[in-house]
Amino acid sequence: MNGSAERSHTALSALRLVSFVTHERDAVHVGLLTPNAEQVIDLSPLGITDAHEALEQIDLLRRTAGAIVHGAARTAFDVKRVHLVAPVPLARSVVQDAHSGALEFADPATLHGPGDHLGRAESAHARAGLAAVVGATIQATETCSDNTLALALIGTLLVLGWPQPGSDGDSILRPGAVGPFVAVPRRAPATLELRRVTPVIDPVQSERATSCAAPTQANFFALARAALRSHTLRPGDLLTIFPVIDMATEHSPMLPGSWVRVSAPGQGTLSLAVR
Repeated sequence: MNGSAERSHTALSALRLVSFVTHERDAVHVGLLTPNAEQVIDLSPLGITDAHEALEQIDLLRRTAGAIVHGAARTAFDVKRVHLVAPVPLARSVVQDAHSGALEFADPATLHGPGDHLGRAESAHARAGLAAVVGATIQATETCSDNTLALALIGTLLVLGWPQPGSDGDSILRPGAVGPFVAVPRRAPATLELRRVTPVIDPVQSERATSCAAPTQANFFALARAALRSHTLRPGDLLTIFPVIDMATEHSPMLPGSWVRVSAPGQGTLSLAVR
């Protein structure tokens, strides 16, 4: 490979980080999705064995992702022959109630990943959201510069959420499933789309889509500052925002075999099948 060709492969237009299990189910691996999303490149040979190690090395991965994905010595798996799990399988989430503004700090909880299942009751209240991933520790403080937050919030991921028990016993909208972690591009998408696909004969009723404006960087900075008044943010924490929607868009429980999908430009699609 000549110098110009090598330089063309050192960066990718989109760096998408995933966690996955091979069919042998020996362990959870962390890897990079190829641009066509047909293969996963295992990062274990590079000494990166879990999501937190990958987050710590995110700047290196941004610079060298192209070389890793296109390298001759890569360890690649067909994406159809692995089981994708949440890119950060165990994460603490910080969620702000869209109506009251109250913050909810959820203890680290296991999240679903792409291709997992969703209960029928959960499908009726599923909501699209976006989360910023914390990549560096920020000590609790009431003041924090935009530059500090821009460096600490290292990427975003799609979120599918539904009401879950909160710390006070009331239900609160929390992340339940997350898509691939996207570190490049760093800008947030303009819109989120929630699509419900039902296996019925009538094509008019087979798909229903709802779009909403995606949260901006300023929204995530405001949420981070609100959280930092009382809590230290640590690598792997998710700052999750669910855009306000018309409650008339709530749906009845979906039939088994249906799909709930969240998508956004530059982020891809997160799909969960209804059980």
